[in-house]
Formats: sequence, structure tokens, C-alpha cells
Amino acid sequence: MCAEPLIEPGICGRCQQRRPAQRDAFAALAYQAPVAQLMTRFKYTADPVCGEALTALLSIGLARSGTPLPEALIAVPLHRNRLRLRGFNPAHDIARGLARRLDLPLVTEGLQRRRDTPAQVGLSAEDRRRNMRRAFVAQLPAYRSLALVDDVLTTGSTAGDAARALSDAGVERVSVWAVARARHPA
Repeated sequence: MCAEPLIEPGICGRCQQRRPAQRDAFAALAYQAPVAQLMTRFKYTADPVCGEALTALLSIGLARSGTPLPEALIAVPLHRNRLRLRGFNPAHDIARGLARRLDLPLVTEGLQRRRDTPAQVGLSAEDRRRNMRRAFVAQLPAYRSLALVDDVLTTGSTAGDAARALSDAGVERVSVWAVARARHPA
């Protein structure tokens, strides 16, 4: 449900204690070298070659896993202030390339980050959850299934709050897809 690596198929202890808003989650890779360096370069320099490589790795991982395809994809949005500073949304670029590769529609409107939250880097799991609480709002046509695309999953707080907003807006099944899964901080 959170893409935490498990020895055997099942639900991790954290998801058993606190059920995520999304139905399931998939991460193609572990967030470690060399993926972490590739992701950092992409996020902070907008290197299109890195973005295409990360998108290809996610696409290949999805194909190998047999993950069912949703009706459409939607990216985790950045707040307009962060978007202005960064100049682009890495999750949106990955979702756009993935939509093209999978021949799926990309929903570009309807999910917004309404609060300009501080960066999650360096925060504990509980602080991340608090930081993201009610950060997203969604208003979009009814979809049976959407895949919410993000670059990296750590605690799942960002994706979880966005998934909750999509579910509240009437999406029946929200899956979270990410390029990489970081180790869950304590």
C-alpha cells in the first residue's frame, strides 16, 4: 500500500496501523545511488536527459510488475510559489512522459496544493504528516481510477494527502506511482 519493500507479499506494519488513502503504491527503484544522484540532478537542474531516464525506469518497472493501468494519470502538484522558484514540476514531467509511453491521458487540472508547505527534507515522519495535512484540494470529473505520479516516496505523507483529496473528490481507486522509494524515516 505504501511501496515499502517487504520480504513477502502483504501489508507493512505501518499501513496496518494507519491505512493510507491510496489503494496501492508502486515504486520502481530504491532511492539510493545512482538513482538518488540522477533524481537530484533532475529536480535541481531540470536536466531533460535525467528526466527521460527516470521516466523510462518507472515505465519499465510498471511493465515488469504487471501493475494494472488506471483510466488516467495525475501528477502531485507543487504550490505555485515553489513552481515559480523551481521553474518546473518534476512529478509533472515524469507523469507527462509516462502518459505518452503508456498511451494514457494526463489530467493537468483539478488537483491543487493549496498550502505552501515547507520542504519535507529533514523532517521526521510525524512532522511530515503534520506538514502535509490538508495541503491538497481536488475538484475534477469523476474517475474510477487514477494513478498519482510522484518522483520519490519517503513516508508517503505528500502522496497520501493528495490521494485523500482525490478520493474526497470522488475518485474510486487512487494508486500512487513513484520512480523511487526512500527508506522510511523514524
